[in-house]
Amino acid sequence: MKNLLFFVSILFILNFYSSCKKNNAETVHIPQEFKDYTVFPEGSWWIYEEKHTGIKDSTYTYFSKCKFSDGRRFYGRDFGEVESCEFVNVSRGDSITSQSIFLGKNEDKSYIYIYIETNHSKTQTLNNHLLIHPIDSLPQQVPTQGGHIITALDDTLSVGGRQYFNTISTSTDGVVSENGAVPFNIKTCIFAKGIGKVYIHYHDGTIWELVDYHIAD
Repeated sequence: MKNLLFFVSILFILNFYSSCKKNNAETVHIPQEFKDYTVFPEGSWWIYEEKHTGIKDSTYTYFSKCKFSDGRRFYGRDFGEVESCEFVNVSRGDSITSQSIFLGKNEDKSYIYIYIETNHSKTQTLNNHLLIHPIDSLPQQVPTQGGHIITALDDTLSVGGRQYFNTISTSTDGVVSENGAVPFNIKTCIFAKGIGKVYIHYHDGTIWELVDYHIAD
């Protein structure tokens, strides 16, 4: 009987500790400021024009969802719920681009929010936009695994003869993987708050500028 009471007591203590730990776990939200640059509802669309050829292309969002997942761990620390966002765009040429935003940690263990864009076209090109949060803090160097970092902040910026407000510019020299491929083929990308990408400069020299758009309610 004494042994039974002992084991019951141990189970009670462990249960209580586990419950307290879970209640004290942090809930991590993706800041709305970050979402304003990257996450847009279904039905939103954008039309781009290639600067050198005048060719136009378009893309629209047909899936967009932000959700919370339980039990995430980063650097050994428990988080009660971590928010992530997933969205899928389709271009006029029927190429599908899946995008996601999730929480990560920088080398100094500060919080970052990572925007990843995967193009499911024949080339299987991976475009990685690594945007550091908070928006107004400029990193000093490119993260070791490559990707895009915020390199400039502008109150107003002219792209294709149009003025945009509250823009962030991201840039990379390109990162060559072990098999010789260059997974990050966007050289420079400019995001405008509440609009999304307004300027995309690829490493092959093509430059796409936003000429029209619609953000769904």
